[in-house]
Amino acid sequence: MADCELCGAMRVSTRAVIMGKAQIQACKRCVDKMGLVEHKVAPGPVSYTHLRAHETSLHLVCRLLLE
Repeated sequence: MADCELCGAMRVSTRAVIMGKAQIQACKRCVDKMGLVEHKVAPGPVSYTHLRAHETSLHLVCRLLLE
């Protein structure tokens, strides 16, 4: 829970959105009303071991074909 930087609503659920070149915290009402886009953060890099831990038989076939 945080304060909306646009309307000033206090202790509400907020989302990180991009407004111009700035990233701000805005409540759902402001995001919907102003048509703002949520700031998506790409996941960071993962290790090869992590990838192998989630490997299925289909992925294994694809990986072997690419090697």
